[in-house]
Amino acid sequence: AFMSPIIIALLGPALWAAGNHIDKYLVDRRMLNAGVGAALVFSALVGVPMTLIFWLLQPNVTSIHPINAAILMVNGVFYIISLWPYLLALQRDDAAVVVPLFQLSG
Repeated sequence: AFMSPIIIALLGPALWAAGNHIDKYLVDRRMLNAGVGAALVFSALVGVPMTLIFWLLQPNVTSIHPINAAILMVNGVFYIISLWPYLLALQRDDAAVVVPLFQLSG
């Protein structure tokens, strides 16, 4: 057994919680003057280097049908739109309050 199933089960929520607190840190401390728009652009563009890494590891990852590519792009646009109120709320309140409310919407 490489990893205990309990560790694997706890790893997902732990990484997700860390991501929420990183979002709060970025909105509060690093992008204070830039506002939420800068965090949205950063969130939108973070997929570009990941796509390049995936493409280097598995070149046929980008060979999908154009309709599927369009669906993925629309999904990305909806995700970025959904981040707007989340980041605005994080800017105004604590992550412990915002994240459970954000979970109710999903």
